[in-house]
Amino acid sequence: MKKILFLLLLNLFYSNLSLSEIQTFECREEHVFYGGSENFETLKDKEYVFLDFGEKSTLIVEHEYREGQMTRTGKATFVYDNFKREFTIGEIQLRDKKIFKFDAYKYTKVTKEEAKEYKEYKNHVGKFHQVSYLDFFSNNFDNTLFELYFVRNRGVFALDIDKHNTLKKTIVIKFACIG
Repeated sequence: MKKILFLLLLNLFYSNLSLSEIQTFECREEHVFYGGSENFETLKDKEYVFLDFGEKSTLIVEHEYREGQMTRTGKATFVYDNFKREFTIGEIQLRDKKIFKFDAYKYTKVTKEEAKEYKEYKNHVGKFHQVSYLDFFSNNFDNTLFELYFVRNRGVFALDIDKHNTLKKTIVIKFACIG
């Protein structure tokens, strides 16, 4: 009887096995400048385009999966401009056991403390304040070079009160990543 109980417990342990992997990527903000051209055809010429990269940023992706399940979820930590941002990953796609695509999100809502401090937040407690999004994908077949788009919207609660349906601030930044 003890052996059967032991085997049952051992089987339960293995059926709920959760594995986790961590991958780190070095990213740099892309700066593309165009100049000296009057039409799109001449912009294809390299002498009219200048590419530069910003300071180093780090993307740490921890993905986990449960034995027997196809989807992988996890979290992404993006260190950019001296700030650490934590994101939730909905689903990760792998190629040759390496990440090649994922989307991640992060959001904050207006708190009671913010509503007390800022009058314009008074009627918006519990509504979205800031929504950030990461779009990460490989742009080559050997998974060595990646593109990362960091999108941040601030003042999202204003969408339902603003007559012009404009966000207070939207930022989109493109990065090149190696990892």
